[in-house]
Amino acid sequence: MAASSSRPAPSGAPRVPHQLFENKVQERKRQGKEAGVTVLPEQVWERGIVIGDWTVRVTHGSIANASDMDALSDKLDIPLPEMPFLHNALALEHAPSGFTYCFDATRALQCVDGVRTEQQRTPMKCELPTHARPHRSLSRSGIQVAYAKEWGQSRRAALAAHGGPSTPLTSTKQYDWTYSSTWPGMAGAAASVDLHDRWLPVSSTPWNDAFQLGMDPANDRIPVERLGAAHGEQILFYDDIVLYEDELGDNGSSMLTVKVRVMPTSLLVLQRFFLRVDQVVFRLFDTRLFVSFLPSGSPSCRTRT
Repeated sequence: MAASSSRPAPSGAPRVPHQLFENKVQERKRQGKEAGVTVLPEQVWERGIVIGDWTVRVTHGSIANASDMDALSDKLDIPLPEMPFLHNALALEHAPSGFTYCFDATRALQCVDGVRTEQQRTPMKCELPTHARPHRSLSRSGIQVAYAKEWGQSRRAALAAHGGPSTPLTSTKQYDWTYSSTWPGMAGAAASVDLHDRWLPVSSTPWNDAFQLGMDPANDRIPVERLGAAHGEQILFYDDIVLYEDELGDNGSSMLTVKVRVMPTSLLVLQRFFLRVDQVVFRLFDTRLFVSFLPSGSPSCRTRT
C-alpha cells in the first residue's frame, strides 16, 4: 500500500483531498514462445495518488522477458542492460491542461551512445564551460575497466604465442557499455511503449520544448526549504522504481532509478543515473521535477538537472 507519514500534519496545514489507488494491470498476450513455453500475459501493478488536479501513476513490473528484450535490442541495435524493467514507469498527469510527463526505461535507453540512428532520441547536453577541464563525452569507447591495459597485453601475448594476429583487438559493435543516459524524462508522452511495433516513436514532444530556461534565481528554482524535515509536511505517497541496472561484468554498477514523493502542497520527483566503474570513474546525473499545488492559475513545474 502507499506509504504515508505517521506524523500528523502541522497545525494550519491545508487538508488536500486525495485518493490513493492500487490495482493490477493485465498486459496484452505476447505472441511467440520462450524455450518452448508460450509467453503468458504479464501482470503489472499500478499504484498512485490523485490529488487535486494531478494524478501520479507508478507502474511496477518484473525484469523484461526474452521476447521484449529481443524486440527492443533489435530496434536499438545494442545489447540491453542485464536487468531492464521495461514496464516500470512514472507518469504525471494534470487533468485541466492535459499536461503529462513520463519517466521510463525505453526512452532513456534510446539516448545511449551507439543506438541505431533512426531510433535515437536527443539527450540533454552536459558540456562543461570552455574554461573548465576538457569535457569527456559519453563516448561509446571512452571508458575502459581498470585492468583493460593488462588484459590487452596478456591477450596479445597469448595470441602471439599461438601464432595468432598481433593487431589491436576491437569490438564488433561500438556502443556505450556503461549505458550512460542523460535523458531527463519527457513531456506529452504516455508511460507505455509497444516494443513489438515496427519502430519506436521518436518524434513526440522533445524534453527541451516542455520548459523555459529559468532566468530569476529567486523564483525559478526548486524551493528546497519546503522539502526538508523541518518543514514538517506530511508525505501522502511515496514510491521508487528501477528502470534498468547492469553490473558491468562485475566491474561496477550502472543504474537508472526514479523516486517520487507527494505532499499536501507539492510533489517531487528524482530520477538518478548512477555509474561506478571500479577504480576508474564515478558519475551521477540527476533530474528533479517539482510541482506546486498552490493556486497559480496554471500548472507550476520546475526541473533541475
